[in-house]
Amino acid sequence: MQVEKIAFDFSCFRESRGRYNFPCHILPIGKGSHLKHLCLAACKLRLSPNVTSQLNPLRTLDLDNVPLDQSDLDDHLRLSETYAAETD
Repeated sequence: MQVEKIAFDFSCFRESRGRYNFPCHILPIGKGSHLKHLCLAACKLRLSPNVTSQLNPLRTLDLDNVPLDQSDLDDHLRLSETYAAETD
């Protein structure tokens, strides 16, 4: 079975709403992964080089109530550009 889309919505857990750190290590990675779309709601996403490499193959990343600061976005965009240059 090839999973192309995964959605996680943590908004139903009032006590952890927006405080749950999403464990990116559970995402399928590598050339065998068919994941193309990831949807996250009401959690935290810590962008690091390892996480960014897992997110780069995605076509869409839908974030709802997932706080990111400017440095997180800058780091992700810079690492994404590096990844794109390496795969061309």
